[in-house]
Amino acid sequence: MAKKRKKSASRKPAKKAVRRSKSASGYSADTTVNALVILVVIIIVIAGFYMYSQKAKAEPALIDVSPISVSIAPK
Repeated sequence: MAKKRKKSASRKPAKKAVRRSKSASGYSADTTVNALVILVVIIIVIAGFYMYSQKAKAEPALIDVSPISVSIAPK
C-alpha cells in the first residue's frame, strides 16, 4: 500500500488576486469625469473667443470714413 502524504501545517492556501474595479473601456470613472470636465472648459473658452470676435466685428469703426465721391463733390 502507498504511503499517504501528510499536509504541511505551515503551508497556507494561495490568495486570489484582488481585482480593481474598472469600466469596460479600461478607464476609471474619475479619469472619465476629469476628461469630460476638461473638454467642457475648452468648449467654453472657444465659444467665448468666438462670441468676442463676432462682437468686435459688429462694432462701428472709430474713424469716420466717408466715401471719396462725397468728399470731392462740391457743397
